[in-house]
Amino acid sequence: MKNLKTIIIAMLMMLAAIGNLSAQGGRGIYQPGNIAEPLFTIADSTVLFSPGDAGSKFYRIPAICTTNTGTLIVAADKRWNHSGDLPADIDVVTRRSTDGGRTWEPAVTVAGADSEIGSGDPAIVFDFVRNTAICIFTHGNGLWQSTPDNNAHIMIAKSSDDGKTWSKPVDINDQLFAGHPDWVTSFAGSGHACQMRNGRLLFVIQVRTDTTWGGKLSCYACYSDDGGDTWHASKVPGDYNGDESKIVELSDGRLMMSIRRRYEGYHRRMSFSDDGGETWSETSVHPQILDPACNGDVINYSYKGNRNILIHTIPYHSQLRKNVSLLVSFDDGKTWPWHQSLVPTGSAYSSITQLADGTLGCVVERNSPLNNGGYDLVYYHLIPSNIIRK
Repeated sequence: MKNLKTIIIAMLMMLAAIGNLSAQGGRGIYQPGNIAEPLFTIADSTVLFSPGDAGSKFYRIPAICTTNTGTLIVAADKRWNHSGDLPADIDVVTRRSTDGGRTWEPAVTVAGADSEIGSGDPAIVFDFVRNTAICIFTHGNGLWQSTPDNNAHIMIAKSSDDGKTWSKPVDINDQLFAGHPDWVTSFAGSGHACQMRNGRLLFVIQVRTDTTWGGKLSCYACYSDDGGDTWHASKVPGDYNGDESKIVELSDGRLMMSIRRRYEGYHRRMSFSDDGGETWSETSVHPQILDPACNGDVINYSYKGNRNILIHTIPYHSQLRKNVSLLVSFDDGKTWPWHQSLVPTGSAYSSITQLADGTLGCVVERNSPLNNGGYDLVYYHLIPSNIIRK
């Protein structure tokens, strides 16, 4: 009887927390109840890129993946002259680790070394079927500066040697824009791209369909069934006014698109697909995921054969870029009752991957102590607790 009373009290506390968040219009921090121990322990951390490294004033926009051999590859923007987006002199660079993140090799340039016309906002995925790393990024003009005659281009580069070397980037704009004469320009959402269990590769582009500065952006899924040689855009977007988005496969084969909010509300937006990303549901708002209008990441995580678990990284605050946290769902994203702060101070974009041993690697933009408005890109190695292992 005592145990039943304890369970009822805990459930009431959970409902009160959710109700309190709603009553505040999402301005509070959602508290999922008392957690006896953290979900993950930070085993160690390493600064991979810092302002001033290799002569570049700034670094931004991390993306990370794990290869078949267990090698970690991290991609990032090397922003030479200022911290702003394209158009600017930006290179896409990568670093890799073959020992689980304990040591890292020097940076390799994927794109931009031969030109001041920038390339940036990398997404990265490892194709486990074809044993190839794929880096997706945007090249050329900026999102809002683009015109139909001078727009940004989506590019693909591949590595068949675990990130040691990269192929010459290939422009796939014509493939994605085919049949869409109203599209002005687009950019690819950075971070961890997706591979389904059937081998399909996916990432999301944000598309401008008008010439208005700051106007609406539609979030279209892009998919490939031949290892990234040919690409198609979804028939409808996951959101008609969203921003940087990620796709993850659920336990039943459906896809979930997690979408950065733009102007309205304080929460992350979601859309779902049951046909491999070709069509998407109407967008919904998830009240448990605060979003200060910032990029985040999401992966499907399994530990020693455990059921599928979703892990989402996001600055867990309604308005400020701070408190990058790990959010965990045990029910395919219906609820996100568990969260853990990873970087409680100023922090922004992040990307996450599962290592071969079941631990996690997460790269976070953390405010640099140089006080120049820049970020250190920091790698965190995370060990799962008993809550995850059970």
